[in-house]
Order: sequence, then C-alpha cells, then structure tokens
Amino acid sequence: MTYQVVKIITPLITMPYLSRVLGADQLGIYSYTYSVASYFVMFAVLGMSTYGVRLIAQAQGDRTKRSSLFWAAYLSEVAVSVLTTVAYIVYATVVSTQNKVAILWVFWVMSCMLDISWLYFGVEDFKRTTIRSLLVKILDLTLIFLLVKSDNDLWLYVLIESLNYLLSQIILWPFLREYVDWYIPKIGEVISHLRPSLVLFIPVIAISLYTTMNRVLLGNLSTLEQTAYYDYASRMCTIPGAIVTAFGTVMLPRMSSEFALGKKNGALRLIQLSTWAMLLGAFALSFGIVGIADEFVPIFFGKGFDGVTKPLLIICWEIPIICCSNVIGRQFLLPNNRDRDYTISVCCGAVTNIIACLLLIPSLGAVGAAIGTVIAEFTVLAVQMIATYEALPFVGYASRSIPFMLIGAVMALTMRTAAPLLQGFFGSSALLLLLEFAVGAVVYTVLTLIYCIISKSSEYSRLFNRN
Repeated sequence: MTYQVVKIITPLITMPYLSRVLGADQLGIYSYTYSVASYFVMFAVLGMSTYGVRLIAQAQGDRTKRSSLFWAAYLSEVAVSVLTTVAYIVYATVVSTQNKVAILWVFWVMSCMLDISWLYFGVEDFKRTTIRSLLVKILDLTLIFLLVKSDNDLWLYVLIESLNYLLSQIILWPFLREYVDWYIPKIGEVISHLRPSLVLFIPVIAISLYTTMNRVLLGNLSTLEQTAYYDYASRMCTIPGAIVTAFGTVMLPRMSSEFALGKKNGALRLIQLSTWAMLLGAFALSFGIVGIADEFVPIFFGKGFDGVTKPLLIICWEIPIICCSNVIGRQFLLPNNRDRDYTISVCCGAVTNIIACLLLIPSLGAVGAAIGTVIAEFTVLAVQMIATYEALPFVGYASRSIPFMLIGAVMALTMRTAAPLLQGFFGSSALLLLLEFAVGAVVYTVLTLIYCIISKSSEYSRLFNRN
C-alpha cells in the first residue's frame, strides 16, 4: 500500500506537467504505442505473474523444492521472452506507423527476461520489491522534470519509462541467493511449466481486452485525442484503486499457503476481513472522484482536457467492482487452483467489452470506452459470483458494505454542495481541490467511525486490534 500511495503521488505531480508540455496529441501517441507494447510484454511473461507467485507460495518454505521450481519456471519465462522480444523488434521497425517511438519500448519488452518479482511475492517479501519500486519511481520523476521540456521530447519521455522498467528488474537480482540455490533444471522440467503458465495467460489477455485494448480501439476507431482522454481518466481511477487492490497482491501467496495447508476456515475469515476493508476504501474513492471531478479536471490537466471529465465520472465505478472480483478471483479461485472458473469470468468480460466498445466508441469516443470498461468489470464479477455462490456468503459481505456506499453518497453530496461556496472564496485553484478533498475525507472518516462504533463492527475491532 505504501508503494501504491507513491504511484498515486508520482502521476499527480507529472500528469499536469506532461499534459501542458506534450499536449493531448503527443500523449495520445504515447498511450497508443504503450498499449501495443504492453501486449508483447503480456506474451513475454505469459501468466507467470500469477502462476509463479502461487507456485513459490505452495512450496511452503522448502528451499530445495523452491529452488528447483524457480529455475525451471524462470527458464520457461526466458525462452518465451526472447522470442517475444524478437517479434516486437520486427513489429516496431517494420509494421508500426509510429516506429520512432515504438522502438524505444523494446527495453520494456526485454526487461521481461529478467523479471523475478514473482519469486519475492511468493515468499511474501514485499518490502524489498517495494523499496525497489520506490527508488525507480523517484528516478523516473527526476528524469522527467529534468529532460522532458517540449512536445518534441516525447521520444525522451518514452525512453525514460522504458529504461526504468528494465532497471526495476535488474535491481532484484543481487538478492536472489537469499531465497534459492543454483539449480540446473532438465528440459522436461522447463517445458512442464509452460502449459500451466499459458493457461493463466488466457485471463491476462482477456483482462487486457477491457483495459489496454480500449486504447488501441480508440486509436483506430476514434482519435488520438480521445485516446488521451480515456487514458487519463482510466489512470486517475486505476491508480487510487490500486491502493485497495494491493490486498489482492499480498493475499494471493498467503491464501495459496492457507488453502494448501488445509486451513479453510482461517482463509475464509481473511477473505471476509479483506472484503470489508477493500470496499470501505473503494466507496470512499469512487464517491470522492464524483464529488471532485468537475473542479479537478480543468485545474489539474489545464486547457484542452475537458474531455476527461465524463469518462472519469463513469470509470470511477469500476473501483468497487474490481475490489469484489479481486477478492473472489485472486483470494479464492486462484489459490484453490480453480483456474478454469477464473478464466471463464475474465473471458466473458473481454467479449462483453469488445462488443460494447465496437458499438459505442465510433459515436461516443472516450465515453463509450469508459462505459465498455465498467460493463466488462461487472460481467466478470457476476460470472465469478455465480461460480462461487455456494462457497462464499455474499449476502453477508453486501450487508456489511452497504453502509459505506450510503456514507460515500453523503460525502459526495457534501462535496458538491461545498464546491461553489469554496470556489467563491478561493477561485479555481489547487487550494480549492485540497479543501474539497479535506471536506470529503472528514465527512467519510467521521461517519464511518460513528457507524463502526455504534454497530460494534467485528471487522473494525479486528483490523485495529480493539477488543
């Protein structure tokens, strides 16, 4: 969560600067080339970001077993990454219409050959990966402000981002020996990891069809300007949403270990607690965005980005939906090796998204892509709930979270009521945004504490160790 907070602060600092220095058209090119490169990255790692974490977690502290599993799985990742890097170079130099920018993303694609972050997640060493990410983010921020000075510096911005991905992978290698010993796997062992990793690659691609693919569709069916509007609106929701979904990253190895040891009741109690905590934060974020969006977009992004507001007000509702599907998918289905149910759910979301976007983007642009995204996320959640309704008490989860939704609505209404009053005193400025945020934070926090104390919430008592 510390890292996710830094991920929020960094764009809050760079996005206003880049929107003014580069402009919507250049940022549209950035978003489009980034989206295409991300597909090659997905192919390079397959499903290792999920499969690898679960594989290491299920080794249950056996260093010898962990070492053999790691090296076999890693070499399977390298084999695929090499082929994907070659394919990307061919695409960027021969096929891409933005080849001068596209080729710079090759360092990001190459970085997949060195990706071992899943090992650290599997052994629940989040501190080291967090420190790594913090250092790289600080370097990224510094270089952007020092070097990106005009709309001719798009290539430099892309190069900085691409090299930072590569650096973030290199940093983890010196600590590898703390968790694994050297082991030379047989070819059969390496190949054995390709199929399960490929199975979990299917949902990765499916998820991308209602996240990254929307930018590609906008670039082809609408304009690069609309692509930038959607990209910024999506990022403004994805970044804060990552705070609450950080639970999913931490819980996957923990839940894999719990279920592997047969501790089902303890695992279900953890799911109940994480659902409560994630939705508490999710509703605060969604309703907070609704309360501040009208003032936030023109002040934060500047002139020419008014088109971000409507997509932002739509996409913000994906945050609580993603939280719920994150709990079911990454904290129950995947730790229980129910990969098929997980894959079906995200594939249904992908199909729904593509249909919605093909119908809506030509006429609505970024707004149509935003609607498609929310519909897709809701489809994923609905399918996962159908698959697990006998195992998880959804009625209980809902009853505990509805009060937060109501409190969030009160917060948003208060913020919208206070906005014109504050604007009359302070005008359209950063101070106005800070005051609106403060009003919303105080209202949500106070009402939540009152509710938790009056209702004697067991989750509140457990989370904050109150008896």
